[in-house]
Amino acid sequence: MATFRLDTSPFMGQPDCHFCRLETNRIRLEGEYALALLDGFPVTQGRTLVIPKRHVASLFELPAEEQAAVWANLTFTPVKFGMRNLPLAAVDILVVWATNIWMVVAVWRHYRSVALAQLPYFVWVSLATALQLSVTATNWGR
Repeated sequence: MATFRLDTSPFMGQPDCHFCRLETNRIRLEGEYALALLDGFPVTQGRTLVIPKRHVASLFELPAEEQAAVWANLTFTPVKFGMRNLPLAAVDILVVWATNIWMVVAVWRHYRSVALAQLPYFVWVSLATALQLSVTATNWGR
């Protein structure tokens, strides 16, 4: 069975990485910077993982714009529900919304199908943004 070798890509491969040696029949789409592959242990039929070809040991090794997108998504729940800080939650969800737009625009010219696959998430984030801004405006000063 043919095996994809991530260490032959322009990025460094790591021998202990599970994604560095994939069976090629699991890869559904390969781009310059990422792979889309069938999940080896799917929760639902057809579940697909999109993984970067570039290895990073931690979130902090990602480029700044990728970090911003990840942090914005990670911080919304603790800010809104843990800290109950509505203005900060509004700013956070606006950052999530903006990074989603940025990602779709950045990916569009290379992988239109991947960009189009983000549209349901964009619609959901747009609704969440509108709701958060409405809740923040309604409760401003309370």
